[in-house]
Amino acid sequence: MSLTFNKKSYYIHAPIVGIALLAEYITPKKEVFREWFTNVLRKASEAYPCSFDYDKIDTKGKYDDTNDPPVFRDFFFGSEPYDEETARQNSRNFMQSVKGSNNPYLRSPEEMIELGFKGTPYTSQAAL
Repeated sequence: MSLTFNKKSYYIHAPIVGIALLAEYITPKKEVFREWFTNVLRKASEAYPCSFDYDKIDTKGKYDDTNDPPVFRDFFFGSEPYDEETARQNSRNFMQSVKGSNNPYLRSPEEMIELGFKGTPYTSQAAL
């Protein structure tokens, strides 16, 4: 399952910097935000380590994120430890809430299969 918002760039962190700076700027509790953001970055780097060496990539190429696991909102805002089982359960919950037939921003199941999607679109079997 791939949720790509970075145009398959190897430098996914570039757009995040601007968003983080904006969030820090507008929040009334800057120190609380900085502490949370630092902890989230540390946790993310441990849970989802970079799968490539920046010194050995062709930065003009496109990053293939199809094998990357999805990262759900609870990873950032949940208070419980985040492990593989939690990720699977979040994935199942999310997929059960998605309705491809009534969302104009989602491809139809037929289109997804035609484009090479593996599994059954919009079901928990498609997730993790």
